[in-house]
Amino acid sequence: MERKNTIKISKNNQEFEKAYAAILSEYELQLNLFLRNLDGSDGALPPQNIRGAVLNENNNIELLFLNAYPFNLQLFALGDGVTRATTDLAKYCVDNNIAVRGVQGEWELCSAFVNEYEKLTGKTMRPQLSMDILRLTKLNTIATDGKLRLATENDEFTVEGIAALRSETVGQCDNEFARAKLKALVAERNLFVYENEEGIPVSFAQAKPYGSYATLGYVYTQPQYRNRGYGKAMVHEVCKRIIKEYKGVVLFVDKTNPIPNKLYSAVGFEKVCENYDFRVVE
Repeated sequence: MERKNTIKISKNNQEFEKAYAAILSEYELQLNLFLRNLDGSDGALPPQNIRGAVLNENNNIELLFLNAYPFNLQLFALGDGVTRATTDLAKYCVDNNIAVRGVQGEWELCSAFVNEYEKLTGKTMRPQLSMDILRLTKLNTIATDGKLRLATENDEFTVEGIAALRSETVGQCDNEFARAKLKALVAERNLFVYENEEGIPVSFAQAKPYGSYATLGYVYTQPQYRNRGYGKAMVHEVCKRIIKEYKGVVLFVDKTNPIPNKLYSAVGFEKVCENYDFRVVE
């Protein structure tokens, strides 16, 4: 007899967090992207934003998933039968008209989902990003001559940087959206600006808590000030400021770009795992 998996859908974020609290805690770093979309609310989710688990015939969890449409479907493996579980999830999404913009997770999971999804829909999915998830293991000593401060809405240079960074990850982003995003980040008080020794704002980065870790994002240095050590100095100073408040610091970095990898290694980050991003070709 063919073994059958069960796909269990959570009604809301609160139900998902309660059902899988132990997993979310144990694999907090690996599930960073999941945590970004969970807020403990019991409100109804948009129809496309399914989240839950694939259970095997013994009721053991093989796969956790969370669709953050219009962002990617997140996958995380827990069992030995994850290829079949991921294939079943792809079938579920197609049969239930769940919109999928892309899929993200370990290579094996993404490949299994993509193969089945392409077969069932005739659509094409291609690799978009390959990333390493890094964790700060020890804050090294870095010489810094500049100053770190919280960003304000008057930091106009951050608008261009936010637009550029979002365009790389989610597609075209105009300055109007970037300016609104800046306003929100300033209100949250988690966007930092680094001024060089001359008092010129040259870099910025966000440090936002997800669970008990703070995640670095929006790490950007103005093009004319790159390759001078400002980015490394800024990341060091941001980490120095926040490590007293959180269990640790985590970030995602493009595997194909050796420059930031070298920078983060110098500060004290080490690789935890890999994360791949496939997108539907429109």
